[in-house]
Amino acid sequence: MRVFTIYGDDDWGALKPDRHLGSLWLSDQIENSPLAASWREQPLRRYRDGPLGNMPHMSNGFLLVTQGILEAVDALVSDFGEWLPARFDGEVLMIFNCLETIDAIDADASAWFHDREGGWSAVMEPAFHPSRLTVPIFRTPESSELFVRDDLVDALLDVGATGSRVSEAWSSEPSAPRCRSNRDDRV
Repeated sequence: MRVFTIYGDDDWGALKPDRHLGSLWLSDQIENSPLAASWREQPLRRYRDGPLGNMPHMSNGFLLVTQGILEAVDALVSDFGEWLPARFDGEVLMIFNCLETIDAIDADASAWFHDREGGWSAVMEPAFHPSRLTVPIFRTPESSELFVRDDLVDALLDVGATGSRVSEAWSSEPSAPRCRSNRDDRV
C-alpha cells in the first residue's frame, strides 16, 4: 500500500479564489467542517499561467476537479467528504472538502520537524499504520495535508487527470525509500 499527497505542477496553470478571502477560506472554513448546506459557489481566478488540465491546482491539501474527473472518482471518495462548487471562466469546478480525519500516522517511525523553542512540531516524512488506512482519501490530526491512497491515484491516472502532481509520501513496502520525491506522477 502507498500513500500520496497532491500538489501543484509548475508546468500547469493554477487557480485561487477570485477575491481575497485569506487563509480562512483555505483552512479554517474548508478543512474538516461540513459546508455543503451553506456553501456558495466560489469564483476562482488564475494565479499561475499555463494550461489548467482537468484537475487544476488550487492549493496543497485540496482536490479541485472538473465534472468529468468528479464522475470518475466520486464513488471512491463521496463517503469521506463533500463536493463544493467553484467557477472559473464559465466552467463549474468542484472542490473536494475532505471530512475524514484518521489517526493513522505512526509517530515513532515518522520524521518530524520541531521548532527551536519547542512550541510546535510538524510531520515532515510521515509513516503510517497500514491497518488504519481504511479510506482512499483522508487527513490526519498531525497535518493539514490531504493524503490519498494508491487506489485513488490509480483511478485518477486511469481517467487521464492532468494539472497537478502526486507525490508518494509513504509505502508499506520495506524496500521503498521513505522520501517525498521518490515518485512523482503527473495527474
